[in-house]
Amino acid sequence: MTGPGTGVNANNYVYQDQSILEYTPTLPFSTGGVTYFPNALPGVIPIFRTTNAGAITVGAAANTIINGVFECNGGGVSWQSAGTKTFRNGVRGTGDITALATSGTFIINGTTAELGGTGILTAPTTGIQIGATTTASVTSNKTITGDVTLLADSYIDLGGNNLTVSGTITGGAANAYVKTSSTSGVLRMNAVTARTFPVGNSSYNPLYISNGQGADYYVKVEDGISPAVAFPTYGINRTWSIYASAVTPNVGVVFQYATADANAGATPQPQPMEILSNTGSVWNIIPGNTNINPGGADPAWTITAATALTITGSLTPHALGIDGGWILPLDCIISCRSRKVNNSGVISWDINSCAEVNSFEVQRSVNGGAYQTIGTVTPGTALEYSYTDASLAKGTNLYRIKVNRSSGAIKYSNTVAVINDTKGILITALSPNPVADKATLVINAAKPGTVNFAIYDVAGRPVRQWSATISEGSNTVTVNAATLPGGIYHLAATTGDSKTVIRFVKE
Repeated sequence: MTGPGTGVNANNYVYQDQSILEYTPTLPFSTGGVTYFPNALPGVIPIFRTTNAGAITVGAAANTIINGVFECNGGGVSWQSAGTKTFRNGVRGTGDITALATSGTFIINGTTAELGGTGILTAPTTGIQIGATTTASVTSNKTITGDVTLLADSYIDLGGNNLTVSGTITGGAANAYVKTSSTSGVLRMNAVTARTFPVGNSSYNPLYISNGQGADYYVKVEDGISPAVAFPTYGINRTWSIYASAVTPNVGVVFQYATADANAGATPQPQPMEILSNTGSVWNIIPGNTNINPGGADPAWTITAATALTITGSLTPHALGIDGGWILPLDCIISCRSRKVNNSGVISWDINSCAEVNSFEVQRSVNGGAYQTIGTVTPGTALEYSYTDASLAKGTNLYRIKVNRSSGAIKYSNTVAVINDTKGILITALSPNPVADKATLVINAAKPGTVNFAIYDVAGRPVRQWSATISEGSNTVTVNAATLPGGIYHLAATTGDSKTVIRFVKE
């Protein structure tokens, strides 16, 4: 009855969509060179259902094809021998589907397919292959024991369900990944060794976990930053949520994104980034994970945690923002300025509150180099502080104040400069950016004088010009952009011997 080209597999049988062929005898059904539902076109999905009470073993050296869904119930089915087993439209059911050591590859290659049912799907040593142009929807929490390979334009869509894979998932790419399109569905894998979680939602944003110490990790990524941050425009428009089967310290994590995933204030890429996490009540920068230069190249920029993370046992959202705490609210509002006095740099800052602030670090960058902490100030009850840098370097000395909160959160002031023993001016900040109406420009000068300002559109045409007198050190200038159309602009400041430019976005 189930042989190749005979009985239920004869060409003169036509099965309609969702029609069922149910097999209940205790003897194995035919598999060698057999195609079940040979006349079922791609959009017609019949079901081959097994309901045997005890386990049965099937399989042959020749290939087996089921042009529909294989629904395995009851005692389960074990597959053996070298022939490939094609379940065109996926598998489901309460029974286990098990590949024995001799079994050939399991293939799911329908345009639409499913992975469902409570039964465990055990892959052969050659793995389970999700065919090209296939989308396999996970219709219930599902466990796959073994490896999975994704071919081009193939996806596994979790919906609201969890997928557990004990082995690896290879083939992850911009057109082949596990879609975590719901707020609840996660991909679970063990990280006894370094493991790639090839996840994405509308784009491919995988996570790489190393030193997982044998724990199981649950991962999903979603579009947007959730819970919401104060200024999402300065972040990558993705949220990676992670938790582990046990609290695991010292875990290496790498995040991947494309320039197209960055919000307006975080472009162009690459630029230094920081890693944030949400504890359930507030977003914080993870200590030690600031000023991280992206690796790779577009569309696969990578941010590697500079300081290993502790992965907890509860779902914790993670996000990426441009370095400097731009996407967080400054509840400790800090305004920094600078001036040169007797060959020393005097850095002063005002604050509105020092609640829960452990310390201020004065950081300096010389001629574009990395920021280094040159002094620490412990806050008291005052709202004004200063620090004198008696060792000015020749050239441009950039300064910022790093605010260390008792919660572990880190925030930064605006950047100012002291230009020493040379000529020049330098714009160090324009905020807010994007600009809705007016913005504040911070410009630093080696000497007092008149500066000519001009705003240019993307075609290089000047759309606004004015002049202002500035003093030595840091100065603030108001930029009125209220009447400018929305778009990207460049603001240039020039004197007789120097020029400085900053890019901004008009909302």
